[in-house]
Amino acid sequence: MVKQLRCNLRDNSIDVNPELELVGEFTKQSFDRLPTLKPVSLPNVKECGEISAYDIAWDRASPKKPKAFK
Repeated sequence: MVKQLRCNLRDNSIDVNPELELVGEFTKQSFDRLPTLKPVSLPNVKECGEISAYDIAWDRASPKKPKAFK
């Protein structure tokens, strides 16, 4: 008995026009060989306002169990 491998081929998300020039083609293996980059923290340009702490009790609010505003 021969097992058939399923190949999940999908349609292109962008229609390829014949006028477009192919600049380069990459495979997943070539991306896997790239070094992992670490995020760099940058200084804030401007700080505006503040963020209040999130109240988990609002997740449980519903029409049947309303939560009053303070």
